[in-house]
Amino acid sequence: MATPEAALSGRRLRVLWFVNLPLEAVCRRAGAGVAVVGGWLDAGRAALVASGRVDLAVVTAAPLSCDTFCEDGITYFTITEPGPRSGLGGALRGWRHPIGSRETLDRCLRTLRTWDPDIVHVHGTERLFGLVAERVETPVVVSLQGILREYVEAYFKGWRRRDVMRLACDGEFVKGRGLLHSCWTMRRGARREAAIVARVGGFLGRTEWDRQYVREVRPEAPYFRCPEVMRRSFYVGGWRPDAVAAEPTLYCTGSAAPYKGLECLLAALARLRRSRWPGLRLRLSGEILASPMGPVMRRWTTRLGLSDAVDWLGPLSAEKVVEELENAWAFVLPSHIENSPNSLCEAMLVGAPCVASRVGGVPTLVSDGSDGILFQDGADTELAGVLDVVLGDRGLAARLGAKARRTAMRRHAPEAAAQAMVSAYDAVLASAGRD
Repeated sequence: MATPEAALSGRRLRVLWFVNLPLEAVCRRAGAGVAVVGGWLDAGRAALVASGRVDLAVVTAAPLSCDTFCEDGITYFTITEPGPRSGLGGALRGWRHPIGSRETLDRCLRTLRTWDPDIVHVHGTERLFGLVAERVETPVVVSLQGILREYVEAYFKGWRRRDVMRLACDGEFVKGRGLLHSCWTMRRGARREAAIVARVGGFLGRTEWDRQYVREVRPEAPYFRCPEVMRRSFYVGGWRPDAVAAEPTLYCTGSAAPYKGLECLLAALARLRRSRWPGLRLRLSGEILASPMGPVMRRWTTRLGLSDAVDWLGPLSAEKVVEELENAWAFVLPSHIENSPNSLCEAMLVGAPCVASRVGGVPTLVSDGSDGILFQDGADTELAGVLDVVLGDRGLAARLGAKARRTAMRRHAPEAAAQAMVSAYDAVLASAGRD
């Protein structure tokens, strides 16, 4: 007898996505340029539509105004959110640590009813979108990205107490901005996340870590393993040990978040430069120097004698990231917490030798010693030792990179990822009796 999922598998589904970042089409339409971050969402959107099973609409949060429009058969809605305010009003708003308004949620619900989907797919629990599950009968599933409950506990992990206390003396702190306020806002978001997780009808995840999280908080809820589709440039790039930069170079895709573990990476870099690798350089991309992390990073590099050893690249396009990975002797992910970091997945796709901290979902992505090397979280001495081995053994680096590429190409195959997503939709609809 055919299963309910099989009965559903022949018909097209109306799917509504809620995403945290404006997709490429929205940025183009609003004249804001193409956003570098969030490209994996566009890649996943393209793969899902190519499956032929889905009529898709996308609701995206954006600090810009854009009318509803259709492009390539996809309907785009934007939920405009207020940007930072200056003056006393901005400071008061910052101290309130806003995480979304009832008005925004009402707009989301009106959009949902306008599109009238078979199923709603919320990408991430970081924003309020998942709260629509409390107000509609339509099945709602959520993709687990960063799990705020866990991230906020690791927010300042690895920092010295004096560095954290120093943030309270910064002028930005008084104005309701800066890293301390970001941490407190995330803590509020974690409480809202608990309400979202309690209501949605199913979870899409990518690692054993997020699977265990679902088993803990919602053991009765369905969980589906759905890998991400990466940006196209990473599938065609290819790292070769004979084509790297002439001088030893490390590459890291950085972030303005303290829990990304950059203090550990800088300490390991200083150790290596004092020993066998005096000319070793770190190339660090991402919106860092222009963020609240900027002054902190400058102090750290000065204190460690690394002012001339770090290249601050700023935000990079996918093509530029591929170039950096192909030139680097190794890619490093030093984070104190991660679920399924796209930067690591991208580096593995390119075939770069990867060294990553053993945290969260990373051990699901990397088989230690086979397609990458893992080190103990925060252990800069161990990180320096591992990097010393990888930098000094080009044969080992080549084997790690080649195996990483094979692993990642299988894991992020677009057709398989889209099929996994559609199968999850079918299963949730069948269990809800929406045949």
